[in-house]
Amino acid sequence: MSPSSKYRVVVYGVDGIGQPYKSLESAVATKKACNSAANQSAGLIDVTHTDYNHHDLLCYWTIGNTGVTHAVALFLFQKLDFDYCGEFVKISNGSGTVQFYQTGCWPSGSKKYIVEVPFGKSSNITVNILLSKLKSRVRVQFLVLQTGLNSATVLPGWTVSADNITSTSILIQWTNLTSLLNHRVLYYVIRLNRTNGNALIQRIAQENTLNTEVGGLGRSTNYRVDVFGVDELGRPYRTLTVNATTKNIPATSGPVVTSCNFDYGLCSGWQQSYSDVFDWTRRAGSTSSSNTGPSSDHTSGSGYYMYIETSVPRVAGDNAKLKLSVSGNRELSCLTFYYHMYGNSMGTLTVVSGNARVFRTSGNRGNYWLKAERTIYLANSVTFEGIVGSSYTGDLAIDDVSISSGSCHGPTTYPTLPPSTSPGKYMYIETSRPRVFRDNAKLEYSVSSSDVGKLSCLTFYYHMRGDDINTLNVFNGNTRVFTKSGNQGKEWFKAKITMNLQSKVTFEGIRGTEFRGDIAIDDVSITTGICQGCTENVNQSFGTLDVRYTSKFDSHCNWVIGHSGIDQAVAIVSIHQIFFTDISEYIKIFDGNGTEVFALHGRVSSFHKRFTNISFGEYKNITIQVSLSHIWSNVKIDFGTLNQGLDSVGDSFNGRTLRVSLLN
Repeated sequence: MSPSSKYRVVVYGVDGIGQPYKSLESAVATKKACNSAANQSAGLIDVTHTDYNHHDLLCYWTIGNTGVTHAVALFLFQKLDFDYCGEFVKISNGSGTVQFYQTGCWPSGSKKYIVEVPFGKSSNITVNILLSKLKSRVRVQFLVLQTGLNSATVLPGWTVSADNITSTSILIQWTNLTSLLNHRVLYYVIRLNRTNGNALIQRIAQENTLNTEVGGLGRSTNYRVDVFGVDELGRPYRTLTVNATTKNIPATSGPVVTSCNFDYGLCSGWQQSYSDVFDWTRRAGSTSSSNTGPSSDHTSGSGYYMYIETSVPRVAGDNAKLKLSVSGNRELSCLTFYYHMYGNSMGTLTVVSGNARVFRTSGNRGNYWLKAERTIYLANSVTFEGIVGSSYTGDLAIDDVSISSGSCHGPTTYPTLPPSTSPGKYMYIETSRPRVFRDNAKLEYSVSSSDVGKLSCLTFYYHMRGDDINTLNVFNGNTRVFTKSGNQGKEWFKAKITMNLQSKVTFEGIRGTEFRGDIAIDDVSITTGICQGCTENVNQSFGTLDVRYTSKFDSHCNWVIGHSGIDQAVAIVSIHQIFFTDISEYIKIFDGNGTEVFALHGRVSSFHKRFTNISFGEYKNITIQVSLSHIWSNVKIDFGTLNQGLDSVGDSFNGRTLRVSLLN
């Protein structure tokens, strides 16, 4: 429900023969949301906007001081997912002065950081959060300390080390502070600071953690490493500072030919092309448009990257080329780079070595930096081309480009054999040359006429491993009953689909951007009846369907709710929970005439409960279809069978009235 809102409440009762009854109507108003005091010395504030009616969610928290004279609150922001520029989080100190104020739009995946706020003369600190859009979220952990981290006591004998140092990461390990103090330590705070700048990386670790690996660091960069411990009384301690320098050479197959992270401009050999419409832009931090582009660079989180700005005056199809000139004689080399393609109107990124296209991808890839590796025959140039999509939410970016001698050691796409037929054969699509992006291959099975229309179970195994995997589709007649996209890992997965069999079943494999996209199938079978694990008929008058993905196969199930012998029966269906983690997952509900009355397709993490009346109609049954393909996915539905709809129920029966009490 929405905070500070009024609702009309009616309760229905249904007897043993399906006769519904209705209570008198009552009114209730919900309370204001979120106001709460947080007087403990450590805690978590985690608030998500879940109101489908788009009411503003305004929250206040007060964090109390436990009597310490110079207390400081430490805030670690783990998520700031804003989807509207009017949203904000504001933290004020004990004197009422705003110490931290962040407004939207702050895209998902924002980097973590720590804020210290003194209590001042007052005994509390105020946290104020406003969320306006569905799924906007703020998650922040807090600690109350007796003093700020920089004033923490250096504890003799407590040590920290920096190990396993690469070009982009450091493993930080520290000794157990609890055993040294002889009383409990609640949290550790890990801080890395560049010695030649103010770039700061901070993390919080739980009491039983004694190491953490910090990635995304700059190459050949010196860092000061400090670890702080906070005990159960809020007293901070610190180790002596350790200095660590990341390596200059990335972990590739051979010596680096060239590399550039754009922190100091375009490196030697890089230039804007003249055979395009506009230029790439160098930038630090977020791009100028909301809901698109990275929030920081890949190298360190505080450096620069190159991107294309797709706002006006850019139009769809405009291109920008960034060219790297190299001295190549078609030597076997490994091209490595990171790319970021976040936005609903994302265009295309293409990479060309000489005249050969070696990489191409299109569309929204999420708010992440993604790594690409390509083994190439190095020509005299490598060109990165960005093409504008349909609107301004199409800022794409690149960072940390390097070329090293020798081939890449990337993953292959060769499947392992399925468990049931080893060492037999399988069917697959070969995505190497001459295949190109979106080429497709179809494998058809013709169904015997005597089996057409029968309720049947299609079972098969599929394998989709590789950085360039595109899509596997399965069609029953002309209806797509299964789809899966992207890298699924090195294992074979089992899929089971309950369906009314049509004249043919088709398996379609679609090629991705490059050759690491082989898709395989094996052990295909069709049996009469529903797939094992799904209940065919649900003939009781009332019940619950609690569908969960519990094992390593795709579950596609049909349930048929019977009419219980009532001539004009109506089903009441209450959908309590839908949690989908994959775009291919769905729920569909059909009335007695076969008309789809409800449908929802994956990914769904927050669902507003749905309650509806459905007529059994001419065919005397109602069908519910659920398809789940990932662990944690689930659907929960309550249903009941009535001899009339709820809206037709009177307010009383036999001279008596049903009454409902509203409890606070």
